[in-house]
Amino acid sequence: MLLNSGDNKYHLKQDEILVIALGRTFGKIFELDELYLNLESHGRELIDEQMNLNRTVGWFTSIYPVELKLYEVDMDTIIKSIKEKLRSVPKCGIDFGLLNEPLKKGIYFNYLGRLDNNVKSPYFEILPLEMGLDYGKNEILSAVISFNLMIIDNKLQICLEYISSYFSEEKVQGFLELYKINIEETLKYCMNKEEIEYTPSDFEAVELTQEDLESIFE
Repeated sequence: MLLNSGDNKYHLKQDEILVIALGRTFGKIFELDELYLNLESHGRELIDEQMNLNRTVGWFTSIYPVELKLYEVDMDTIIKSIKEKLRSVPKCGIDFGLLNEPLKKGIYFNYLGRLDNNVKSPYFEILPLEMGLDYGKNEILSAVISFNLMIIDNKLQICLEYISSYFSEEKVQGFLELYKINIEETLKYCMNKEEIEYTPSDFEAVELTQEDLESIFE
């Protein structure tokens, strides 16, 4: 269903849907009113029309913090609030860290997108093999818990790492089950809406508040 999420009535991107579901899950399990999240991206977003990345390879990884408000009661308000928060980050967060303090140790989230998009050859395929750790066994994790999500073979895969002194395996398993449910619920809610739901970020040419939009489309 995530692959067909382009038809959702809130104009949400796939990573936004996953973050909204993640926030709802943390809010439910840990009874949080707000969530401090460190978001990671590949850094190759087009943030300036004069930039040309065609002759470059690899990622320009950017990590930046966002604070999500979770106390809203209804799904519509939560979706709009988190969507606007994510889209308010300047330049997709690529310049965070140049002049800012280091990130707080906490929750990391990274959506890698669809990894098998460019593997369309009878000679190559992505093998489902365990890669092992990408860090030393004695290294101290920078995150209490980190989520790496990707789509391979039309399926969403969630890779989770956490510090066992903070979370039990039972707690993590329960979290993942609820997270999957919230992803499905968020997707169904957005796609089953009868009317398109606009937010200020959908109109970049003018400065509007959510209240302005609601009065316009009444």
